[in-house]
Amino acid sequence: MKSYARIGLSCLLAAMLMSPLMACGSKEGESSGPKKDMATETREQLKELAKSDERLTGDLENKTIKWMSDWDINSDDTGKTTPVELAVFQERYGGKVEFHQTTYANRYDDLANAINSDEGIDFFYGGNWDAFPKGAVRGMFVPYDDYIDLDSELWADVKDANDAMMWNIRYLTTTTEFLPMSPVCWTAANTACARLPEVCRGQNR
Repeated sequence: MKSYARIGLSCLLAAMLMSPLMACGSKEGESSGPKKDMATETREQLKELAKSDERLTGDLENKTIKWMSDWDINSDDTGKTTPVELAVFQERYGGKVEFHQTTYANRYDDLANAINSDEGIDFFYGGNWDAFPKGAVRGMFVPYDDYIDLDSELWADVKDANDAMMWNIRYLTTTTEFLPMSPVCWTAANTACARLPEVCRGQNR
């Protein structure tokens, strides 16, 4: 529940920032509600947990956040059910995620159009490994460190990961959890250059 609580807070953060980003060149889609929701019993349990967790505080003035990505976090026609973290956001804050569709190839062009059109995109997917520092360098992201206390108990186990993603002493991307998704490849030369321990002496990986 701890990581789900953090994701709920991240959604709250995005709605509070309301940064002036919205695409006019992308295909936009708005979800009208869950197409395939989770089991009723599961949602009821999440509702009770989300509302009783003292770490999830505050309320949203604007309950809809805008999400630009090449994939939708909402349930969809593929049969994907409502994710647990989204259900927490819905149940605790009455929140809704409005999907603004882009493509992998065009996502930064669409985000640039969003910025130039002076409208609001709150979330931009950072899991493609090129969002940071690319978006930070180009001034496409808004810092969030005025809105989240990363020294709190809720964020303690991912504080170091977020510190590693700072840019100009500000936080621009949010790490909420660790997942074993991608292998790390290295050589003896770049391991030495980065002053990392030589985990496989005499071998390149």
